[in-house]
Amino acid sequence: MITFDNVKRLAEQCRVILESPSYDKQGVYKMLKNDIVFGLSSKKELRVYCGFEWDENSVPAFPFFLRIAFPKSGIYAVPALIHDALYADNTTSQKYADEEYLKWMKAVGISKFQRICRYKAVRWFGKSYWKKSAKDNESRKYVKIRTLNY
Repeated sequence: MITFDNVKRLAEQCRVILESPSYDKQGVYKMLKNDIVFGLSSKKELRVYCGFEWDENSVPAFPFFLRIAFPKSGIYAVPALIHDALYADNTTSQKYADEEYLKWMKAVGISKFQRICRYKAVRWFGKSYWKKSAKDNESRKYVKIRTLNY
């Protein structure tokens, strides 16, 4: 299980970012090659199954400097995977998913400036994606949340 304590080490070793996800044929989305389990801050386990697709961090291509200032992948991919999986699951609140995103960004060592900007972006622009994910049963089959007893 990947937790706040070990995610930075795993991300630095590229074990989470490079070995689990890979680009699909369109090159727009990442797709998990293996199941992956995260221990969330709420003492719940988030299991994301092989085949789950996500777009890493949603950063507009225009204006071009946004992709330079706010990279989509690398160490940023792990928190984005968790965030997108929580949106796909849609059994928590949008606010919880966004706050978990913020916590995981801090855990992997993303700068405070980047964390705040990215968090505010998902809070401001995430509502339409949250509503869309409520209707998307296809993505939901790749995600499961359960309470841990410890």
